[in-house]
Amino acid sequence: MENIEAYKEGNKLVIIIDLNGEKSGEKRLSATGKSIMVASQQLKHRNSLNEKITIGINAYKPNPNFSE
Repeated sequence: MENIEAYKEGNKLVIIIDLNGEKSGEKRLSATGKSIMVASQQLKHRNSLNEKITIGINAYKPNPNFSE
């Protein structure tokens, strides 16, 4: 997990994203290049009824170097 921390607190899922960070590698830019990916993760947890909960997170910020 890059820039994401997640944990259960009772019946709540707490997700912390470092908004100052960026993902590294080829997948850090959006398809158009307008945005930079801050964090991306798929999380799986079970609730108190033992049901599987899946959460997908994609966090982006504007790319300051993008020009149209």
